[in-house]
Amino acid sequence: MAFLGDRCWVASGNEALVWERGTVERRSDAGGVVAIGVRLEGSDALWECDFASPGALDAAIKPCNAEKPLAVPDLIALTHLHEAAILDVVRARAAAGVIYTAVGQILLAVNPYKPLPRLYGDDALKAYRAAESASALAPHCYGVAAAAYRAMRRTALGALAGPRDQAILISGESGAGKTETTKFVMRFLACVSSGATSFEAVGAAGIEARVLSTNPLTECFGNARTRRNDNSSRFGKWISLKYEPPKLDMSHSFPAQVRIFLLEKVRVVTQTEGERGFHAFYLALARCGVETDLAVESCCVCGSSCGVDSRRDGVRDADAYDDASAAFGAALAPGDRDDAFGIVAGLLHFGGAGFLKDGDGARVDPATVPRVAAAAAALGVAPADLERACLERELVTAEDTLTLRFGPRGASRNRDSVLKAVYAAAFDDLVAKINGALAAGAGADGASAIGLLDIFGFEVFGVNSLEQLLINYANEQLQSVFNDFIFELEREEYAAEGVPFDDVDFPDNADVLALIEGAAAAAAAPKRRRSSMPLAGAPGPPPRAKGRSLSAKLRDAFGGEDTFLCDARRARDGAFAVVHYAGAVEYAVDGFVAKNADALPSNAAGLFASSSLAVVRAAAGVGAPSPRAKPRRRGSTLALGTLAARFKASLGALLGEIRATRPHFVRCLKPNDDLAPDVFDAPRLLQQLRYCGVLAAVEVARAGYPVRVLHE
Repeated sequence: MAFLGDRCWVASGNEALVWERGTVERRSDAGGVVAIGVRLEGSDALWECDFASPGALDAAIKPCNAEKPLAVPDLIALTHLHEAAILDVVRARAAAGVIYTAVGQILLAVNPYKPLPRLYGDDALKAYRAAESASALAPHCYGVAAAAYRAMRRTALGALAGPRDQAILISGESGAGKTETTKFVMRFLACVSSGATSFEAVGAAGIEARVLSTNPLTECFGNARTRRNDNSSRFGKWISLKYEPPKLDMSHSFPAQVRIFLLEKVRVVTQTEGERGFHAFYLALARCGVETDLAVESCCVCGSSCGVDSRRDGVRDADAYDDASAAFGAALAPGDRDDAFGIVAGLLHFGGAGFLKDGDGARVDPATVPRVAAAAAALGVAPADLERACLERELVTAEDTLTLRFGPRGASRNRDSVLKAVYAAAFDDLVAKINGALAAGAGADGASAIGLLDIFGFEVFGVNSLEQLLINYANEQLQSVFNDFIFELEREEYAAEGVPFDDVDFPDNADVLALIEGAAAAAAAPKRRRSSMPLAGAPGPPPRAKGRSLSAKLRDAFGGEDTFLCDARRARDGAFAVVHYAGAVEYAVDGFVAKNADALPSNAAGLFASSSLAVVRAAAGVGAPSPRAKPRRRGSTLALGTLAARFKASLGALLGEIRATRPHFVRCLKPNDDLAPDVFDAPRLLQQLRYCGVLAAVEVARAGYPVRVLHE
């Protein structure tokens, strides 16, 4: 490797380039040290380095491929497959307007941040619908959709072995284009299943079109402005489309289902600098501010401290309200819009509630008492009960029932718990109504299905907490699904070629998954012993332990694991790191216990149970109270199960469904953080290729025979 005259890639000292291409101009071997000199292209500078071991040389210098990037639709076809070559091909193709590239069974999609109408028009529809296989045409999201539909039909008709149901797993970080890709896939499926020859001919009656018509609703209540994306989905979404035998075409009344998981409900009360809460709050303010006397500055749910009250993408909140209103009218029943925004208005009022010290407890700030009254009316509860849910809790002993008072900070925390719980219940109620509308009129016996997963990608921020751990755990699980799928494909290919397979050592991430499950359980319940139950358990005691001691406990329990990092500095700072398939990520454990407990004060539980609104009662996880029932005020918290346990159960059910399908994979990439067209940030692209599992997939492909030559 790296002999005179070889063209190669070298690890660049320029952080903006990551890798630079050049030609080996000098090489010498003396005393076990190899000295290499590479003349770089473009700058004509001489890159020089000495290497004491072959491993160090191989890590810093990679061979160039002879293939031209635009002539490589599938990266697996490259002679030399490494991150420098992958980055070069993806970047060169995207710069030429070719935003799709395949990596074996993965489709890479680079967000162009500009319209590409010809890429998605009727001509493309006809071409990909008529194609015999996914490899017959250039990589495209239509090709993935066509492959899924074709495989579903063939297996249902007995022409293809394997699972009949299909899954299209679309992932990527915020702003990478996941939701838009999902929409393109659904539009294509709508045309194919209905026999339409153009997108215009599909109309609004098809189930896919009806699912698409509900997107403004879930975007309104589940999306928010983040630093990376003005319309970021803050939840995961699984859409299951049912197809009726024997034709496997979708009738206009056949059902679909939308499943939501891990809504980032903490965003209701907390946003980082430069971000907003959920769109719904700002849409309500844009249309109802004057009528309801609401102001962003006085409502904690709108993140007034962040100083952000608009979007950068040109979308006006008043216009977005009109779009959401139209979607309510088209997809749901009359009155659903007013019910949903009525809850939002109530939460806006309650978010403005303030508390002052009052002896050994707190009282509602008199200036905000009208807001509490307005919130109580919107939530269908008594104002006094709403105040009491924040200010007091009752402790039942063997002899008596004691009333304990909260100070201003405790009252504010209780207010925030109510805000988060009610908003999450309202979102669940909206999704339930959407599913009711999509499922009207038909059963699903004997149906085939195509599922679309629109999920948050691997997340690494300046400070990572329990939410990021759960998101990254979900991505580790999906990477495991991919590894298992590719392993089976490779086994079949080896068998077809007559090549022994038993000695091939494929990478897997089982050790990382086991670690996350144990670490999350231990961090969430610090007084427990190391748990064998994945992401398990009861909320545990109130979070009295400091982050430093929690980190130390984790280090004691998991310090011997290769995938766990917690040195003295991390333990002192209240942190630990997990070595994911995408790289090491450090997590701050401060707040893990409270976030995982996700508990409501007992008075809030009784408050919700007594509400006249079903959606508010659902926030407590209880049914409608009997006519004579009184609000319950016993116990310290309402046992809802831990956040991690609920998430794991929801994710487990989804993974079981996915593992029963034939999966197809789409990884969406953002070329830069400024959302600018024709700008390519090499370090960010490489980071995403690593985070979305592409480099790990390459390792899977290379685990057996990394060089594969076509032959006649």
